[in-house]
Amino acid sequence: MRTTRIRRLGVAAALTTAAALALSACATAGTPAADSTDPAVDAAAATSVADFGSFADLEAAAKAEGALNV
Repeated sequence: MRTTRIRRLGVAAALTTAAALALSACATAGTPAADSTDPAVDAAAATSVADFGSFADLEAAAKAEGALNV
């Protein structure tokens, strides 16, 4: 009977630890998302991708930032 109780506590501790690790992996890095670099661009009025720049501009911005999030 005592072994069953210890086993249940061990399983509960393992599940709690796994859940905490999984949830902390989903947390943000703590840095807020950057605002638009060009405040003159109105996303609601845009009619094409060209209104926001080209893929070359996106690549240059990603290289300057160090990462590309798609």
